[in-house]
Amino acid sequence: MKSAAPIRRPPIGLLLLALAYLPFFAWSLIGAGWTLRHHPFTLWFTGVWLLVVIHSLIFKRSIGGATVMTAIAACHLMTAFALHTWLHLPIWTVPLFLIASIALLIAVRMRAASAHIGLTKPRAGGQ
Repeated sequence: MKSAAPIRRPPIGLLLLALAYLPFFAWSLIGAGWTLRHHPFTLWFTGVWLLVVIHSLIFKRSIGGATVMTAIAACHLMTAFALHTWLHLPIWTVPLFLIASIALLIAVRMRAASAHIGLTKPRAGGQ
């Protein structure tokens, strides 16, 4: 009896994921800007994040990837808030946008990290 070989699926390319994520990222920057302008309480969140960046720059002399990813996730969160308050979309669009954008953000980051360390390169000998 033959053993069933695993079905090889082509991996989802980083470029394809990045293209799918690009509209979410662009809209997040627009929505976060609007939220920062119209809701002063969000400036406190930005101030706290800037303190983390300053701390990171003083002690590590660089801004880590987690700090940048947190900022992008915060933009997604503020934009999800703006969907309901600015555009008056139904409340169910808030979690839908937030889940989709964060999931794509994580997928792009994981795919980029795996490509960077060589997990997606074909192995020698076809194995």
